[in-house]
Amino acid sequence: MAIDSEFINKLPDNTLLAEQKLIDAFYQTLDVYAMAEDKSKFYEDFIELYSFYEVFAEKRGLDVSFPRLGVNPANNMEIIISFFNNRQRLVSKKVEKYVSQTIIQNKKNKFKALLNEDAFYEFKTEELKDIKIKLHEVKNLIEIAQKLEESYKKRFYKRIDLIFKELTVETSSLDFLWGLAGEAGVISAKMGEKGKEISDKIKEILQITWQVQARNEKLDETAPLLNVSFKSRKEKKEEKKRL
Repeated sequence: MAIDSEFINKLPDNTLLAEQKLIDAFYQTLDVYAMAEDKSKFYEDFIELYSFYEVFAEKRGLDVSFPRLGVNPANNMEIIISFFNNRQRLVSKKVEKYVSQTIIQNKKNKFKALLNEDAFYEFKTEELKDIKIKLHEVKNLIEIAQKLEESYKKRFYKRIDLIFKELTVETSSLDFLWGLAGEAGVISAKMGEKGKEISDKIKEILQITWQVQARNEKLDETAPLLNVSFKSRKEKKEEKKRL
């Protein structure tokens, strides 16, 4: 399989889960390779996955030992398969432990909220998926936005990374998502009409957040939808004049 920007953008922010996804991609390729008559055409795919793994490990600060490849394609493929097999055994144990600890912590948070009579919010699987996709889209749009300072971009990236960490099926607060409303206002002020695509994506995230909150508050389908808009002072003055 080809490692492209779409694959990279969909990698989880959690390094362990991202590594697991990369290993899974290798095994998907390996399954097709095992059934193919002409196995030589998979050599480039193996090299691509292995090479990306090296860059990924360096970028994420992973302590991984990568065996050196030679000039013989058949030998290299054996080395790569052996490497992924060894890495899979190690990573799968870590993922199993991580998932177990996450489930336990989420349950603890839930019961703490219930005992304190706090609100507790639960996301549907599709809601979580949609928010994560939209967050990645926002991050990509921020990256190419020419009117935003690098210092602001870094702060925004940090906020998004924190959201990914807090974004679980069950949570005692939605404040980490509602905080995006302020960022959308900042972007609208800094970029004007050129920031509309980013603020619109954030609005979509806030709409999902509102759905979760409304469901928790047991509001029926007739409850008004959240309407978020960002206007300059000039636009507000003009609007007041029309009224």
